[in-house]
Amino acid sequence: MSAARRLLGLALALLVAGCSTPAGVEPRPKQAVAPMPADWVAQRPHGASAAELTRWWSGFQDPTLVWLIEAAQGESASIAQAGARIAEARESLARAGGARLPSLDAALSRTRGPVSFGGAPFLRTQDLLQFQSSWEIDLFGGLAAARQAERARLAARTAGWHEARVAVAAEVAAAYVALRGCEAQVALERQTLGSRRETEQLTRIAFSAGLQAADAALLARAQTADQAARLQARAADCDLAVKALVALTASAEPALRERLAQAPSGLPAPAAFQVDSLPVQLLAQRPDLASAEAELVAASGDIDAAQARRLPRLALTGAIGPLRFEASGISLSTTNWSFGPTLSLPLFDNGARTAALDSARARQIAAEARYRQAVRQAVREVEEAMVRLASLGQRVDEAARALEDYRVLREATQLRRGAGLGNAFEGEEAHRLWLQGQAVLLGLRQERVLAWIALYRALGGGWTP
Repeated sequence: MSAARRLLGLALALLVAGCSTPAGVEPRPKQAVAPMPADWVAQRPHGASAAELTRWWSGFQDPTLVWLIEAAQGESASIAQAGARIAEARESLARAGGARLPSLDAALSRTRGPVSFGGAPFLRTQDLLQFQSSWEIDLFGGLAAARQAERARLAARTAGWHEARVAVAAEVAAAYVALRGCEAQVALERQTLGSRRETEQLTRIAFSAGLQAADAALLARAQTADQAARLQARAADCDLAVKALVALTASAEPALRERLAQAPSGLPAPAAFQVDSLPVQLLAQRPDLASAEAELVAASGDIDAAQARRLPRLALTGAIGPLRFEASGISLSTTNWSFGPTLSLPLFDNGARTAALDSARARQIAAEARYRQAVRQAVREVEEAMVRLASLGQRVDEAARALEDYRVLREATQLRRGAGLGNAFEGEEAHRLWLQGQAVLLGLRQERVLAWIALYRALGGGWTP
């Protein structure tokens, strides 16, 4: 038996072995193991149940906030980049899928030149239309592994797009809450400034009547100036918050200010929700964990593909098409065709395939480490958000009780003054304590809203793959 026949026999045997694999069966890479605790450790926040976190923003009862989030997501560069990465992943998946199927190309050529068969040369013209096809048989599952790896990368890029959307929504909501809280604080600062000016006026009158020392008048004037400076600083913070929203939404500042002015003022309050799921269910909610797990699956597929490239490869190639030959007034037309298997045996490549396999294994180890770190970070973020919520809930209750006591003190001072047992100085001091209690309570409520937003983001925004 000739060497050519032995090679053809080996190729056909490998072809039969490759075709014995059931159609549609692809190698399944190792799944990620989530190193998660069995349950949450932090105290869970309680409140109204809202299972669909995706609709959570509507619970703020603030259409302006929803509009700002939609506008920011439409203009976000990070979301656009994530969308571009999805398109690139789809292209890679299409190429990986196409590699498993036969390819078909058409070639049209016309050549003219001298030819000789031992005598005088003569001109000949050759026209050729040829259809060429090639099909690599996936003997060892390398092409299927590469396709599954690209499919996993597409899932990772899609999850990254959702992660970008959640991040932008949380950032815009935090900026909007900061603006509304700042506006409310400005109103309190103005009232406090009015009280300081009233105290300064009373001190000046008392000093003129010889009832107060000069240093008391100076102190009152300094405290008024200090309060005016705090008011200016707070107003500047509000302007900065507006400009942050302008940058996030790409809106014209005058139009945005007009829209904000027409919207209801005050600190928006979210709809609370319960965290009653096990930590392992974060995989169904956090896009970054879904992305990290998909990257790990893709890395496992890369290993299988790299291993397959170290083994023999079999391809079936063929070509067919009409051929027209003309020379010295004689023309000949025929059909030109060819078909046969091609078996590639990797013999020596200076260690390139081995290095590629080692690189794929190293990437798989790194992907697993990134996944485990992402899981630990996810659990940490949820735990921290719940700790902050639990602490802020208690602090808000204490601040509310303190504010009620300040209110009672203020009213009692007013009653004593009406009965001639108090003075205006005590009344203004009690009024400022009441305003200070409102500012403290407002600040804690704002922190609590931001903590709810942080928990919303830590839970992945309710996204499920």
